Amino acid sequence: TEEELRKLIPEEDADFLMEKEFQFDVTKASDGIHVMFADFELPSTYTPQRVTLRVILPSGYPSAKLDMFWMKPWVKISA
Repeated sequence: TEEELRKLIPEEDADFLMEKEFQFDVTKASDGIHVMFADFELPSTYTPQRVTLRVILPSGYPSAKLDMFWMKPWVKISA
């Protein structure tokens, strides 16, 4: 729910995600907060153009900066 989301991530980030209407799920894990975007669309220069994107918000975020993300399936630059 929106209330649970606002407990896990900063209000500004929650507002942004809600405004953009992304399909996403936010969960708390031992290494931080995981934000998983389903059916995330990439620019046409990448293959595939739709992926699942996972971003981990480290402990201490937003003071601690984001430094990693994962995509499934693997992505490459289109030929």
